[in-house]
Amino acid sequence: GVDMLVPAGGLGQDYLIHEGYDSSYAGTMAVVVATENSTTVSVNGSYKTTLNAQERYEWDLPGTHNSLQHISTSKNTMAYFQGYPTSNKSGKNNQGLMVLAPIETTNDANGSTHVHFGDNMWDLRNDNDGKVSYYVLSQDSNVSVTYDETSYGITSFDNESVLSRTVNGVAWSLYRRSEGSLPGGGEDHDVIFESTSGKPIHVWAAYGQDTLGFYTNASAFKTPITDADGDGVMSDVDTDDSNPNVCKDNDGDSCDDCTNTGADGSGGSTSNDGTDTDGDGDCDAG
Repeated sequence: GVDMLVPAGGLGQDYLIHEGYDSSYAGTMAVVVATENSTTVSVNGSYKTTLNAQERYEWDLPGTHNSLQHISTSKNTMAYFQGYPTSNKSGKNNQGLMVLAPIETTNDANGSTHVHFGDNMWDLRNDNDGKVSYYVLSQDSNVSVTYDETSYGITSFDNESVLSRTVNGVAWSLYRRSEGSLPGGGEDHDVIFESTSGKPIHVWAAYGQDTLGFYTNASAFKTPITDADGDGVMSDVDTDDSNPNVCKDNDGDSCDDCTNTGADGSGGSTSNDGTDTDGDGDCDAG
């Protein structure tokens, strides 16, 4: 399988994952890749392992079809899903791969509340064949669906039981349309999902035919945190992200750590943040 690469700033520490099509074949799993050393990995609240940067952990998913799995890590990680999209014949050969977006209670990234699949999504071989499943992860049922030029609420579009799991105090539900009927008359129409409550949604689509299979994740990754003034301190913790000589005061001596060194992008210095006449490590102001 092939999927996109995501900047480390768009990653997260919480992921929800589902087995996809129920299969006894091996290979259905979540793959967690660490971006930093000493990253702990837990599944459903149970500690599994500690990873260093570029190491991976695999969590097998067969037998978990009727539950959502919660993967949590102590530092930002990249998480992939590998599994079977549909029940088509030769299913053991048609695994798909997709990268997962982290679970965020709010997300101001463009597209976080809207997913649009173009026509021909269900018919990649142009032979009016194949099967498509959709999985919609949302904080509520206020999701509208346009399918085959007909509008649905998400609860009338799905055809399996709703799965739920709470992450950091927020309840998420997975709505599943498993191998639903193809568009009437073999016509190609766009498929659109929209959160009417303004909350972020994650939509996974799975296509399978013969030995062909793929997954795609149409979810908005969180907006990466940047360093707008170039002082080496990220915007979310910089006390003034428009001034490279103002960033933080880690040693609490009343002198900003970026006073002298912020412009070089070093992230500031507690030992060179102002005159220290008595050499005690704190600037004179402190």
